[in-house]
Amino acid sequence: KIVHAVLAYGSSGISADGAALFLVDDDGELTVQESTVPPDAVTEKAQMAVAGQAVDKGSVVETEFGVGGSLGVALGVPLRIMNRVTGALVFTFDEQREFTPEELSMLVTLGSRCAGALERASLYERDRDIALTFQRRLMPALPSVPEWIEVAAGYRPATGLAIGGDWYQVLDAGGGRVAAVVGDAVGHGLVAAAAMGQLRASIATAVANDAEPDRAIAAVDLFAMQGADTLGASVAYVLFSPDAPARYASAGHVPVVRVPAIGAAEPLEGGRRPLLGFHMPDEHNVTVDFPFEPGDLAVMFTDGLVERRGEPIDVGLRRLLHAVEKARDMPLQEMCASLLDGLTEGQDPDDDIALLVIRRS
Repeated sequence: KIVHAVLAYGSSGISADGAALFLVDDDGELTVQESTVPPDAVTEKAQMAVAGQAVDKGSVVETEFGVGGSLGVALGVPLRIMNRVTGALVFTFDEQREFTPEELSMLVTLGSRCAGALERASLYERDRDIALTFQRRLMPALPSVPEWIEVAAGYRPATGLAIGGDWYQVLDAGGGRVAAVVGDAVGHGLVAAAAMGQLRASIATAVANDAEPDRAIAAVDLFAMQGADTLGASVAYVLFSPDAPARYASAGHVPVVRVPAIGAAEPLEGGRRPLLGFHMPDEHNVTVDFPFEPGDLAVMFTDGLVERRGEPIDVGLRRLLHAVEKARDMPLQEMCASLLDGLTEGQDPDDDIALLVIRRS
């Protein structure tokens, strides 16, 4: 997008007939990234030559080249950031052209600004790749679960440069019980991914000590108070038992959707407390029970699945309930894929999505 905007507006600003942007790759070779119009062989050769000269000299270079029996002009502008030249902008003109000092000054500034913007975009992309790798490593394949329950998971990163701190976790809670968790750390990029890893570890420790939802979340709340990166995270927690109702608690998270084997899908009410890290009094650490019989489903997710910019979240929740009803009889992994695909179709999600679907066998 940066390259396209620079070429389009730069060409317009000096009435160029064509433009191209070249970057120096990791091997030191000059490669074209984009051209406004496909150049002919002569023009392409001239563009490459003047780009190389602009990079070597670190200054604006002007040269003539043949265009259909007449002479055209190619102008190379270095992409300079600090003391480095990372590539060149090239503007071509199908006829002779004189350039004013103001135009040349504008092009030098354009090249510098373009180099800085591309450098920042590259750093953001690198940060996103590292954070995404880190996040995926922290969300490994689901563990084995008892025969009485099935679990499937899905994850989809945001389409922007920075991913968030969305995560899921399934834990053995002892006695045949299973703890299922989805959460969302504040922020984006490596900071959010690191906070997500800390919260996952904190949840695992809390469940090992006491898996009851209110006490587990209270323990994680105390942990979240200790760091700025974990403060304000949200989490939904359900404890599934083979011989008792499921138990649910949520710290500032979107509601879990319960899908009874016979009956309509509905968001769970109650069991809610504020976001993690604000050390609420004990009366705020509440848990609600709900039936979880054979054939019943629970859908746990982060807000990226239902939120859309400029739209109330209730609209997204209703859309999710409709999608769940359509997919409820699918195998669980297919259901995860159906929900992720259906609820993001035609959208470029600007937030991550983590999803767990649990069924009582």
